[in-house]
Amino acid sequence: DRNKKIKVAQKLNSHLRWKCTYDPEDNFVSWTSSLLFAIQYIYYRHLSRKDNSALEKIQLYVIDTTMFLQGTFMRDLDLINIFRDYDGDLENLQGLRTTRGYYFGEYLSQGSLKIEGKCQVIPADILFDHDRLRRIQPEFAEFRYDIEPEWANAVLRLRRAIWPPEGSAPLSVTEIRGRLQAIEEIVQVLEDDWTIPISIHFAALIGSRAAFPSESIRVFPPCEMKITDQIIFLGPEVPNEYRPVDLGLELSDALPELQRVYEIASDINAAGTSQD
Repeated sequence: DRNKKIKVAQKLNSHLRWKCTYDPEDNFVSWTSSLLFAIQYIYYRHLSRKDNSALEKIQLYVIDTTMFLQGTFMRDLDLINIFRDYDGDLENLQGLRTTRGYYFGEYLSQGSLKIEGKCQVIPADILFDHDRLRRIQPEFAEFRYDIEPEWANAVLRLRRAIWPPEGSAPLSVTEIRGRLQAIEEIVQVLEDDWTIPISIHFAALIGSRAAFPSESIRVFPPCEMKITDQIIFLGPEVPNEYRPVDLGLELSDALPELQRVYEIASDINAAGTSQD
């Protein structure tokens, strides 16, 4: 009935505005398709005076959504559209998502999920050891403990800096090699099945296609699939699950980070197809 929908709308609005962190009645669990958003949340948790979690106690969980029943994850914007008429604040949030750029590829599940065997865990400290994250993308901030961190606004600033409308400034082959070396250092601790897709998401953080000099793009010798040297290498066969059409990416102007993932996956697939 209407009263029940109002209650759901209020609970949904509260959760999506991050007000229900310690609410026992909130059984929503948030996930994001944006690695950028997840990384900035690590900054937020580590630097926030309310949280102040140590990096070695923060973990990034990457899940394979194809291993869950259809409908397990619902896009936040779809739920907002369903319940916006029952809560004014939720309707306002829809505006922020659709017209102000505050869209982060968020999905919701309910209750606990059995994710063992369906996920890859990345300890947060691995991203920051040896300055790896800032070697991939110098636009990521250095840690500052004297000011309160931002989350959503920081993501918007990073999007503008990393994927500007006019395209990224071209990098030298040496710069590209250094950034991909940092990615290799991160993914070498992953299970084999997760190396390629996670590498692609990190490579997307380097910048737009224009950032890659022509001599370092589409270099795909027939060797073991890995990130190394100038670009993503792969063997002569590209498994179907790594083809862009099967990645389940949400392509939106509001998510330039995922658009770049799609472009890189397309390049990999094209290179693999040309070797057949």
